[in-house]
Amino acid sequence: MADLPQVVIVEDDPEVVRVVLLALEEFGFRTEVFRDGASAQRFLRQAKPALCIVDLGLPDMDGLDLVHEIARRRDCGLLILTGRGHTVDRVLGLEGGGDAYMVKPFDPRE
Repeated sequence: MADLPQVVIVEDDPEVVRVVLLALEEFGFRTEVFRDGASAQRFLRQAKPALCIVDLGLPDMDGLDLVHEIARRRDCGLLILTGRGHTVDRVLGLEGGGDAYMVKPFDPRE
């Protein structure tokens, strides 16, 4: 199990977490889920995930701040998964270190 690629999900919506977990586990990824930015930050101090999936609307911080921090400190893929669909949010997210930007609602096959 430890050899499987690890994906960190930072999302506070339980239904979105459920859908993402089902898709990732189907393809053999190990997952860690965090409902807020602070707990994800603590975990990421020692972890080296292959991918982080980050919602921008977190209960304790702006997800863009977390995206910037992850991009600065970690060498991993970074997917922004959010309800913010405005062009300015997309640009800020991708320029701030995100590799891809997906707007909710989404089809799990995406």
